[in-house]
Amino acid sequence: MPIGTSSRSKKPASAHLASSATQFVAPQPKTTNQAAVVIPADQSNDSDAPPTYDEATTEEPGIPTKQVAPTSEHDLQYFAAIAAGTSPQIRPSAPRLVLHLFRTTQTHIFPIEERLALGANSSRPFYALRASLGSTSVDEYNKLTITRRWPGTDVWRTVVISDITPRLKLLAQGQVMISRLRIEQRRAGTNGPADSYELWWDSQTGSYTVWRNKVSTELEICCEGWTSLDDVPRSGHLLVKDRSAVRNESNNVLAMIDFNLPSPQLICVVPAGHVKLDLIVASLLTAATIHTRRAKMMSQTLVSHGMAELSGNSIVVQQQVNANIRVVI
Repeated sequence: MPIGTSSRSKKPASAHLASSATQFVAPQPKTTNQAAVVIPADQSNDSDAPPTYDEATTEEPGIPTKQVAPTSEHDLQYFAAIAAGTSPQIRPSAPRLVLHLFRTTQTHIFPIEERLALGANSSRPFYALRASLGSTSVDEYNKLTITRRWPGTDVWRTVVISDITPRLKLLAQGQVMISRLRIEQRRAGTNGPADSYELWWDSQTGSYTVWRNKVSTELEICCEGWTSLDDVPRSGHLLVKDRSAVRNESNNVLAMIDFNLPSPQLICVVPAGHVKLDLIVASLLTAATIHTRRAKMMSQTLVSHGMAELSGNSIVVQQQVNANIRVVI
């Protein structure tokens, strides 16, 4: 599977191009050894605040320290206003948005209920993603809810719902529709019908494309040296490039997640990225979730076909040459 190519995607083809029969269907959860999720007592029933887990910790040796300080709570008010389409009441101390990426997913419990957050810390992040059972499938966590917190408060709003295609063929070749992205909180002053968005995967380019209203490209997400959220140590980048018709600059990177850090960071410097922040975050986190599932299934497929063997937390892919390739699963 090609990873890292960043060419323009073609118009999405029909779903029959997804030729592989391999599907991602998580095992049914057992009634024992289930995760205990504790909701704070003062959290109202109608709140969109995500439930929390204790943050997972993993040693990651050998990663150079070049961490950038995350955006302060005060400055987040500016970026929250821009994302919501309202006039900012403050001027940020720095024009770039920097958020740590936290993963608090309990990966030993199946089906895996993904938990991701972006912020200065995992207890009060700026954005959060939580997975839940989809309406069309009782054994797949295919509904991803992306919420945004208003800085300085504990007020959460659902901004995007990402509905992953049921029985998604993760290892399919060609162009595959991954998810429908439904904008829940429209920008202030927006009139007319709401735009619809779809996230597609192209196995030829190794990238994801966000399509608007099925006719025009909006964003492209490229994986450069990055494979999975399960990787330890982490490395590589997830880049978000502008593919809308109104932006034709050579440097069209709107945002990126840098995994070459002790704590991966989302960095968004371009003002055009700040305006599309809700869509960018939802697209990035959905792509990261799906890419992690794909890497997991690929590893399991290699083992089941006798092309690899388990070795601790890794698999060793058997090659005709003397060297082996180690893949984290």
